[in-house]
Amino acid sequence: MARSKWKGPFFNNNLYDKIVNFKESLGKELTTWNYQIWSRNSVIPAALLSKRVLIHTGKIFKKAFINRQKVGLKFGSLVNTRKFTFVMPKNSKLKKK
Repeated sequence: MARSKWKGPFFNNNLYDKIVNFKESLGKELTTWNYQIWSRNSVIPAALLSKRVLIHTGKIFKKAFINRQKVGLKFGSLVNTRKFTFVMPKNSKLKKK
């Protein structure tokens, strides 16, 4: 079920405070990975445009770069939480000779 339009997009208050305080304290652009995002269900704001963030997958943090196409999506859609493993079938034609 979708979120009601009158409520607006969800954004974690702690993350918002961190972004505002960080901009006020530095006042300049940095290229390091400054923001650690724990709230994967938060919507990506325009304030993080052209910023690098670390998004928590439940085990580790994965790197992501925020551009115009990603603003409005959720942080959880940017990184996968599951590791893909490929298993070769036994009767495969790709056997080594």
